[in-house]
Amino acid sequence: MEDRYKLFKEVVKIEKGCIDYFGKMYKLSTIEQWLKENEAQYSWIKDEIGTLKKPPITDAKFSRLIYLMSNTNRDEIDTFYKVGALLYNMPTYKEFLYIVRRYNQLRINYESYEIFLKDWCISYNSEYDYENIIELLDNANKLLEEIEGTWLEKILLIISKGGQTARVVLQQTILKCNYYIKKITSIRKEISGFKVEIPKEIEISVLNHKLESVYREFEKKGKLNKLFKVIHKECLSVLNGCLIDNKPVETREQIRIVKLYVEQCSIEESLKNMWNNTMMEYKGIEINELSFETLSNVEEVINKLDIIVNWEKKVVDKIKNHISKITFLKDIDWYNKESYSTLRKGILNIKYLNEYEELKNYIFNIKKSISKANEFDGLIRAIDTCNTFILEKYYKKLERLKEISPLIKELEGIMESLYEDCPMLVEKLLSDEDKLNLLGKYKNFSVAWKWRQFKNILIEVEKYKEEASEKKLKEILSHKQGIA
Repeated sequence: MEDRYKLFKEVVKIEKGCIDYFGKMYKLSTIEQWLKENEAQYSWIKDEIGTLKKPPITDAKFSRLIYLMSNTNRDEIDTFYKVGALLYNMPTYKEFLYIVRRYNQLRINYESYEIFLKDWCISYNSEYDYENIIELLDNANKLLEEIEGTWLEKILLIISKGGQTARVVLQQTILKCNYYIKKITSIRKEISGFKVEIPKEIEISVLNHKLESVYREFEKKGKLNKLFKVIHKECLSVLNGCLIDNKPVETREQIRIVKLYVEQCSIEESLKNMWNNTMMEYKGIEINELSFETLSNVEEVINKLDIIVNWEKKVVDKIKNHISKITFLKDIDWYNKESYSTLRKGILNIKYLNEYEELKNYIFNIKKSISKANEFDGLIRAIDTCNTFILEKYYKKLERLKEISPLIKELEGIMESLYEDCPMLVEKLLSDEDKLNLLGKYKNFSVAWKWRQFKNILIEVEKYKEEASEKKLKEILSHKQGIA
């Protein structure tokens, strides 16, 4: 009897009393009135949320969510989840267009590359320094073109036939010429500020000997005494015939400069004799004087001659070291210009084949990632056909996804916080295509949350009333049956 009384008292309390909502008391009649007044604006949460649970996100966060949703759509979000990882690995449209065009160009010529290399056994797993190899081949080819029809070509022919004697003699000539050129250049640099004149009628060797005697006397005594002048009259005659800057030579330093000039003339004579003797033997161009230009030309020819004499070491071996992983089924004539053109084309073909495989794998991975989204099937076809118009069209979609990817990631974070309590609301927001009015339709999330909780409270109250009434009725009926 006491339990029935307590139950009845609770029903009366709910009907006439108030509801405690987060510490604030609300009359049921007030709640009902408020729900009716705000139903049109705030009844958009349909999820069954707990009556005493606080909102999972703030109004500011929810407003941000609505803003993000108004700037994207469900298709873009779904597509982003499928190809999102690809976006950050994709090159720019311009770069990708080049890749696709280059790939198709290589694909078209693939068979011709393989045919050209049919007599080459190639290790494709090896890495080749293409740039360096091409440079070596080009340099060799250029030199062969430059010496074509000249005496240098004749020397190369002799070397190619194993002319060991000619090689040894020419190597000695090269060493001496390089020494002479280096010495002449050094002396010219040291006396470049002076105009030196010497007697033309006296042989260089005699002139050098006489000046050396005068110089030693200056070194010992600092001057030429009377006895030296009497004993070495011929030395004084030579000295008087020398001028520096149109003035007589009077000091030890001036004598040193004249001596250097005489030494330069002697070395130049030796260089000319050696050069002309070599030219005479191989029908080259002789020289009569050694101007700066002539000396430079001689130095250039000596450098070429050095390469030719040491062709195997300075040209062939360097190239072989870079292509040691390649075996040639036909012998290569390393002294023939055409061989280097053929090698160049072959090396480029290897480069193109490797480039093709790299681009093929790269594009395959891109197509594999794209295939996850049916929306981009057209892009795959555009890549295969190199259709630039369609390619650009789809690429703009990818660039759009890349542009909004930060927004989608932010949106995803907010949705995760909301989805646990309001999955129906999240689905509704994603499906709402009226993007222009989203901000107006869904605002004041905390108020909408409160509206749904109040609505649920009334539903629970009504349910409680029904359960209490049914229980009370059963008790009364049971009591009556007992009396009967």
